[in-house]
Amino acid sequence: VESEAWLRGKTVAEVRDASELDWDTYMTALPSDPDEIDKIRLLPWAEVKTVDEVIEKAALIKKPAQQTLIAWRTYLSEFIQQAGLKIPTFATKDQARAFRDHLLERGLKTSTITIRINYLSGLWSVMVEEGWVPGNIWIGVTRRVRSEVTQKQVIVIEPIDEAAEAKLVGDQKLLYLLIRYSGMRLAEAAGLRFEDIRDDVINVRPHELR
Repeated sequence: VESEAWLRGKTVAEVRDASELDWDTYMTALPSDPDEIDKIRLLPWAEVKTVDEVIEKAALIKKPAQQTLIAWRTYLSEFIQQAGLKIPTFATKDQARAFRDHLLERGLKTSTITIRINYLSGLWSVMVEEGWVPGNIWIGVTRRVRSEVTQKQVIVIEPIDEAAEAKLVGDQKLLYLLIRYSGMRLAEAAGLRFEDIRDDVINVRPHELR
C-alpha cells in the first residue's frame, strides 16, 4: 500500500479507501520495493475505460450502422472474457495474440477471424486517437495467419429442388423459390415486405428490422 501511494502521489489512507477504478490511469504492476519504482513507471499505461465507454466513444466518432455496433460489442465482450479482463484498455498484445489463437483453435475460418480482429482493431484505433492506450494491440496480429485453400465443388440443383418440394410448405417454400430464382441471399429475401415487390421488380431496402 505504501508503494502504491508513493507511485500515485496519494496518501496511504486515500489508497486504502479507493477502488482500482477510481484512478484515471492504470499501470500493469506496482512495486513491492520502492527502489523499483523507476522500472514500474516504464511499464505500459492505459486510461481506465469500460466496454460501454469504448463503444459509446467509437459510435459518437464513427456513426456506425446498427450491425457494426452489435459486432463491436459482441467481439469486444468475447475478447475481454477470454482474456480474463474487466477493462478493455488494460489489454496487451500478448492477449490479442492469445485471442487469435483461441479463435483458430475453435476452427473458425481465417476470413472470419480476420473480420473479427478488424472490428476490434477499429475500436483500438479510436482508443489510440483519444489517448486512452499507447498503441493498437491488434496491428499485425493476423499477418502470418494463412488462408485455407478450399476446393470448389459443382452443386447439382435438381435434387435440392426435389427436397424443397417434398419438405417445405407455405411461406418456407415461397422463400426458397424466391431465393432460387432471384439469386438473393437468405437475409435479403427474408427481410422483404409486400410493398418491396412491384411489377416484377424486387427492391431490397433497409428498414428497422434489417
